Amino acid sequence: MIDEVKCVIVHRDLRDYEPMAWDFVMNFAKDNNLKTSEGTFQK
Repeated sequence: MIDEVKCVIVHRDLRDYEPMAWDFVMNFAKDNNLKTSEGTFQK
């Protein structure tokens, strides 16, 4: 969780390493009306 929001973090390298997996994740988010954003994550 980040700031009390449930989330899944997917490293952008997936886009280059396995484009079909990236597309699946992005389409899943879109189909389920989930928010997406790009940024950096620090613990």
